[in-house]
Amino acid sequence: MLLGLCSAGADPQVDRLFALARSVNAGLIDYTAEVDIDLQATAGPLHYQPKGCGTYFYKKTDRHKLEVSGLPSQLRQYPMVFGFNLPHLEKFTAIVAGAPDHKGRAVYQCRLIPISPDNSIRQIDLLIDQANFTVPNYVNTYKNGGTVCVEIEYTTVDRFTVFDRMKAQANFPSAGIVATGEAKYSHYLFNKNLPDSLFVNSRHGWVLGTVPAPATPSPKSGLPLPLLVG
Repeated sequence: MLLGLCSAGADPQVDRLFALARSVNAGLIDYTAEVDIDLQATAGPLHYQPKGCGTYFYKKTDRHKLEVSGLPSQLRQYPMVFGFNLPHLEKFTAIVAGAPDHKGRAVYQCRLIPISPDNSIRQIDLLIDQANFTVPNYVNTYKNGGTVCVEIEYTTVDRFTVFDRMKAQANFPSAGIVATGEAKYSHYLFNKNLPDSLFVNSRHGWVLGTVPAPATPSPKSGLPLPLLVG
């Protein structure tokens, strides 16, 4: 069993697992997918239950864009809400905490703790499948007591391993926020040479572990959607 601890940055054993995870889908350059999204959230006295549909764009290694209708406009600013990238290990202290079972599959549990004291995340617990090196689950624990848990299910389309659906659950007691979200993906188109200009206005630099915990919402501001981001 892999087990290791690093004092700062990337532990070699975690780095190896991340390298294997990033090697999934050799030959993939970019893709688009149709996405259907359901959100439910309670923020203080406010309740949201919007549904939307649209297109999700991805280009290696960390460029994302989400174009949807029927959902709050803020969602377009946070394409990582329903996308996923591995964290940048140089920003974390990392351990392989064990090799538990997750839904009948053997996984490695990686625990990442931000090096910067200014990060609002206390730790990230991330699972990597031992057989195919996909990430089926991660949990962000925030310093304010909040948590975000994301379950990712995959499917194979044209030999590529891609999202089938993604479910997020968020709980921020100090902000009075409880939320769930589910995205379903279909009709993939691969390697269409998406131009870089397509992603100019999207926050493609936001990856897991960089998004702050939400502030207390107000009727004017509405639900702070970044709470669903890894």
